[in-house]
Amino acid sequence: MMYRLLLTVILIVLSACSTTTPQATPTVVDSSNASSQGYPVITPNVPNTSSVYPVPNAEPIMSASPYPVLEATVSASTPEPTPPIVVDSTKGAIRGVLLDTEGKPIAQLFVFLATITDNTTGPVISFSLDSQKGATDNQGNFVIRDVPAGVYSLAIWTPATNFLIPAPNGEPGSAIRVEVRNGEITELGQIRIRRP
Repeated sequence: MMYRLLLTVILIVLSACSTTTPQATPTVVDSSNASSQGYPVITPNVPNTSSVYPVPNAEPIMSASPYPVLEATVSASTPEPTPPIVVDSTKGAIRGVLLDTEGKPIAQLFVFLATITDNTTGPVISFSLDSQKGATDNQGNFVIRDVPAGVYSLAIWTPATNFLIPAPNGEPGSAIRVEVRNGEITELGQIRIRRP
């Protein structure tokens, strides 16, 4: 009785685990299309694959990077319109043009506002990815809006490098200082830096 029950269980398990063997796709022998030696040409019976795979959704892919990403846009010769800068009486703004050492615009780069804190050993300049920032357009123009009055420095950050924008005199280790006044736009003009 026990053997019969065990044999029944084994047969049920084996029948549940069995798989069907795939059938071979037949080939079509076209005798009307013979080769130069007179042998028929054998053509595999291939299903129509023109619409086998559906077109994927055109939804944008989200970046897994925690760092800000700029969308690259290409502009031929038409300059991008610069939106007007509106400042109220409680904050200011900083505007400039970022160029490389050869005078070419540096596009699609963030310029960060860096704070300057006086310390007993000298000033400490710091910024983070959460600091206020402005992105350069294709001509290198950038604007940092809603900046409280004070003296700041500017920094560049990319995944490969980060550095402070040097002072206009270009001394090694120097950092640009920008004074922002409430209700005013601080114009920096052209700033030349090494290309990151």
